[in-house]
Amino acid sequence: MTNVKARGLLAAFLFTLTLAGCGAQDKPAVSNGVSGATTPPSQEQSVPVKRTISVFSTDSELTKTSAREVEIELSEGDNELALVKSTLAELQKDGGKEEISLWKAIAFDKVTLEDDLVTVDILLPDEARLGGPGEMLAIESLTKTLFQFDFVNAVDILVDGEALETLMGHVELEHPYRK
Repeated sequence: MTNVKARGLLAAFLFTLTLAGCGAQDKPAVSNGVSGATTPPSQEQSVPVKRTISVFSTDSELTKTSAREVEIELSEGDNELALVKSTLAELQKDGGKEEISLWKAIAFDKVTLEDDLVTVDILLPDEARLGGPGEMLAIESLTKTLFQFDFVNAVDILVDGEALETLMGHVELEHPYRK
């Protein structure tokens, strides 16, 4: 009879441990307010934030720059550098029939933001080179686009990591351009 009681107690003990272990695994880590849905604490969900910015393009005759409004999407925790990089990605896109990007063939190799200075290090392929007026408009569209942000007061353009005298051989570069 003692042997039966011992087995019964052992079985009850193991059953209790099993239930306790299963219960711990079934508990949600963090509830997101939706019944039955859970989110582990290590996978916080990021809410997209939409922001309207101005991007400067040129006309098809390369006579002037003009602003177009675009909406970009950032993650809630993105910083100012992420905003700059997203803006530069939009700068590389044409705006439509009459809005041409002079930056679409140019790669932004490295972009940094230190204090109020944005440094863009570009890769400039031969097919992206322009004449004097186009070069001037390219610089103007870049600086106007970045100077819309309060946190940007200077822009420095490097080519293959070097501060060159000109961007494409026609217009003298300032190191850096200031608001």
